[in-house]
Amino acid sequence: KQAAEMLTNGFVDGIIMHKELLRMAKDIDQAFGTVIALQLCQSSGSAVPLLLQIALSDQLTFVASTKIILFVAALFFLLGLFLCNAGEITYQASLLADAIFYCGWHACVPQPPPQRNLRRLVLLACTQAQRPLTMKAFKMIQLSYGTFLQVLRMTYSVFALFYAQNK
Repeated sequence: KQAAEMLTNGFVDGIIMHKELLRMAKDIDQAFGTVIALQLCQSSGSAVPLLLQIALSDQLTFVASTKIILFVAALFFLLGLFLCNAGEITYQASLLADAIFYCGWHACVPQPPPQRNLRRLVLLACTQAQRPLTMKAFKMIQLSYGTFLQVLRMTYSVFALFYAQNK
């Protein structure tokens, strides 16, 4: 009985933490969504002309070329940090429903009505945890590792297109 009570209390504490984290995720998405979206545009928008400058200019020194390459690498490294961390939040949130289900709640004896019903709490928590938590830029571009790869590919495609036209 004491173990079931400890599990129930810990479970309720976990639900309260999850509720707070969902609120924080919404606040973070609202506060940083525009910043990350601008970083997304700046990274690819700045990289294309800089890469074209390297590819099409015959008068760039080795040092100037190295500076440009390092700057482009830094832009994409920063973008990767933003997108991969936001993607990690989404991934970890997707694991929560299974973690709740396999926490051992089924081994607890049902409690009489004045006390908390752990089975109902598990059902409600699993339902809430199954809603996907995604961070978005411009409220439409999902922030993830896949988005980072898409931005890299898109930047290279635009660069290759301009490079082919100018050669």
